Amino acid sequence: MASMEHPVFSLSTKPDNRTRRYEHNGNVIEIIPSGKGLATIHDKDILIYCISQLVAKMNQGEQPSRTVRLQAYDMLVATNRQTSGEGYRLMADALTRLRGHGADAT
Repeated sequence: MASMEHPVFSLSTKPDNRTRRYEHNGNVIEIIPSGKGLATIHDKDILIYCISQLVAKMNQGEQPSRTVRLQAYDMLVATNRQTSGEGYRLMADALTRLRGHGADAT
């Protein structure tokens, strides 16, 4: 329900550069898109993959880190993306959108 009330992923095929700000019970979250726009619903699988890597580490008894290190090829295969040069370019664009923070993130 919360993700429908406060959408953090764009459904648009064109870059959405609008900053979003949500407030609830005194808590504020501001989403600032990168120069490539807001993260899209198609970028969400990369975020899910990263979360699954963190959970796997926790299940092994390790403390999760703020930095996720992964093999790009493994992520592309796991998320059913192409492993060509174009696939790597699209992955880099997706990571830029997920990172956000204005024009400096191009």
